[in-house]
Amino acid sequence: MRRRTGEPSTYTVPFIVDPSTGVAISESFAIAKYLDDTYPDTPRLIPEGTETLQAAYSTAWDSQTGACTRFVMPKTFDILNEANQIFFRESRERIFGKKIEVLLLHGEEAKELWAQYEFELGKIAKCYPEKRCLGDGLSPSFVDFVAGGEIYWIGLLLGTDSEEWKALTGWGGKLLEALQKYATIY
Repeated sequence: MRRRTGEPSTYTVPFIVDPSTGVAISESFAIAKYLDDTYPDTPRLIPEGTETLQAAYSTAWDSQTGACTRFVMPKTFDILNEANQIFFRESRERIFGKKIEVLLLHGEEAKELWAQYEFELGKIAKCYPEKRCLGDGLSPSFVDFVAGGEIYWIGLLLGTDSEEWKALTGWGGKLLEALQKYATIY
């Protein structure tokens, strides 16, 4: 695990330990690079020659989709078990300086922030014209999993009957179809 700079008790996720090698590693991009390097005979998450593009897109995604945090954080808290809720509450309230319940959006504020999120996603959607995936259009790569993971998570938290989910699948539906075979939870 790696500590985030300036936050001595906050650690990054995801975090994996490869049972084949014993290597422990955190952060999505570093994990993707590790898996590609360690298992070269499997589908590549970061295709040859795209590392810079993949890293830039991932950073852009994070900066463009920040509005989503206010929607998913309180809902994430609700589905955690009690022990995880304690950690989640303490760490998120320290980061945001507010109670989780205060972060839950209602009424006009929710509509405005969701409109901002949709606007931000609209910029990103331009990278996916008529394609299923960003890279070659057919095979998912790291950035597709970044985008698809967030969209899928929102569906789990807000419900696939929600207006938010319907809006997301309007532009991300083809991407989600391409990623569906990877959505199995073991």
